[in-house]
Amino acid sequence: MAMPRSCGHHECPRCVALLLLHKCASTTLLHVLNAPIWRTTDQRLPNTRTRCGGVYYCDWMAYGANACSASSSQPHELADADRAWLYFGGYLPAMAPRIAQRGCRTFALLREPVSRLLSARAYCERPEKSRPASEGGDVLCGNTSAVGLSPAHWAAHWGPYLFRQLALEPSVYASLATSGRASPTPSHPGCATIECTSRSRFTWREQRAAFGANDDGQSTRAGRSALRSLATRMAAGKLFEVIALYEEWDASMELLDATLPLPGGRSWHEQSKTRRQNTGRRHEKAGVDIKEQAKLDAARRDPDVKRPIAADRRLYVAGASWFFALCGQHKIEAKLKDRDKLAESVGLGDAVQ
Repeated sequence: MAMPRSCGHHECPRCVALLLLHKCASTTLLHVLNAPIWRTTDQRLPNTRTRCGGVYYCDWMAYGANACSASSSQPHELADADRAWLYFGGYLPAMAPRIAQRGCRTFALLREPVSRLLSARAYCERPEKSRPASEGGDVLCGNTSAVGLSPAHWAAHWGPYLFRQLALEPSVYASLATSGRASPTPSHPGCATIECTSRSRFTWREQRAAFGANDDGQSTRAGRSALRSLATRMAAGKLFEVIALYEEWDASMELLDATLPLPGGRSWHEQSKTRRQNTGRRHEKAGVDIKEQAKLDAARRDPDVKRPIAADRRLYVAGASWFFALCGQHKIEAKLKDRDKLAESVGLGDAVQ
């Protein structure tokens, strides 16, 4: 297990792993950690160190057929996978065994699934984001423009995005894959550069095709079993040591201060306020817009929106269970008091098990 290390005059906690969930304000947390932000496949990754040590980035740009490796033509700039202080990225569950072996502290910031879905839909209406990733588009959009697509159509396209991300964990992936290439097991880099790995990148569309009918976590026995296991582990704190919620931003930052204190006595709450990235508080203020709130409420009631992302709705409720349990342990007062009140407020009452 990794031990705390000296960081100037302050102690750095043992290695940490942040599952980067897009459209959940996770980038704000990276800024608070003073982590380098990723670059496109044709750029090098500069300054790949935090004040506490190196980083290891695991996302689609650096996920090849044989490994997850943030490699570049300047290898001295990058942390070795076995010695990094911070692991982050959307494909991080693929490295779960290694991260667990190192004893790293794991955390994630979740967002209510319909809200996340509509945020991704708005993002993917931008022409530069929705074109193929090989042409500079964002893989998040799946080579599809959201222009003109209803929330229900976008839900069918995107599906249970969180479920698929968590299902990159090797044992879960193996139980769900019915076709396509086997899940890449990060061990030794299959390529020496990001450019090399990106040519054989493994996107969520490939993963969805490999899972077949198991993809939604609902239609097959294997899918339901995987979802049940992930939700049970999430609710018990066995999937992530700490879970924060986008909808409970202030309480979440207070929880991170209590459970994952920053080096140098810095505060998650204060640091997140000063970042230029979108914070939960700013998002909440923007969400007061009556027309936008009405659209969100309508989408949360629409069965054609809820059905394709049912797995993510269940996982969010499971994550909320652990969040409120942690708040109780640390005597942190959340805005909505408990899981059931939160679920009711965001249209997830039917997802509570």
